[in-house]
Formats: sequence, structure tokens, C-alpha cells
Amino acid sequence: LDLKAKEIAELEQVLEVSIVSGQYDLFAEVLVDSNKGLVTFLTEILSKIEGISATQTFIMLKSYNKYV
Repeated sequence: LDLKAKEIAELEQVLEVSIVSGQYDLFAEVLVDSNKGLVTFLTEILSKIEGISATQTFIMLKSYNKYV
């Protein structure tokens, strides 16, 4: 899991990857320029990483104390 998290963290669009407890194994925060950019990231970049069986996407509508 640690190696997979590091592999995902190396992707250009990825800001942060966390190994988490509970329903999911990893959370990855990504920065893309549009909805189309998100679709491209999911279907053309992230999907090429071996071992990912499913993803679930959450769009952040507002953040506090966050900088980019």
C-alpha cells in the first residue's frame, strides 16, 4: 500500500496522498483545471496504475486554511 501511495503521489496533478483507515485505503487530493481535466486524470492517468480496482470522486466545493 505504501508503494502504491508513493506511485500515485508522483503524478503531476496529485497534491497529497494519505493512507487512511475505514472504507477506503487511500485518499488522493488532486488539482485539475476543469471537469474535463478530472475525467482525463481518472480515465487516462490514474487508471493506468496497476492495482487500482475502484475509485470514488469527491469534489471540494470550499476549503479553509488551504493554499495552492
